[in-house]
Formats: sequence, C-alpha cells, structure tokens
Amino acid sequence: MIKDKEGKEFLNILVGEKLSSVTFVMDYLQLDFDGNQFTLYVWPVVNIGGKEYLFSEPIYRDILCSLITKVVKQTYGEKQKYFTLEFEK
Repeated sequence: MIKDKEGKEFLNILVGEKLSSVTFVMDYLQLDFDGNQFTLYVWPVVNIGGKEYLFSEPIYRDILCSLITKVVKQTYGEKQKYFTLEFEK
C-alpha cells in the first residue's frame, strides 16, 4: 500500500468517493474525487472488462470520462511505482 508521511494509506481516502471530474491539460491529467484532486504526469491505463485502453487510442478520452460518477471500491499500489483504483460497477 502507498502511505503518506505519517504512515497512513493515503489512497484509502478515495474509497467510497466518486470520480467527479477528469481534466485534460496539455501534458498531464487531473482527476477529482469529490474534492480530492490528483495530478498525473503519466497517462493511466484504463482497464474495463479486461480490455486495456491507452492514451494513444482515439476512444481513450471517452472511456476515461465514462468513469465520471463511478465510486471507488478499492485502491492498491506500490509507493513511487504504481497505483490502481478499482471502481464499483
């Protein structure tokens, strides 16, 4: 699990929160979860139904935006390597 400087698993604040906005900026992405905003400098891979969608694909933006209003069910990851957000269906 990814922990903050106090040792708390900081991604847990997202569990139960919905993705409320996706903002595409020139070379980065912002995801907002009811006020908890994350800025990503690496384009995330979106996996829906076992199919992966990459930034280079024309449908990527639509797929990522389709997650708006979805609630985060679970989070996990490894500090400074990756994190995964699993959304409720």
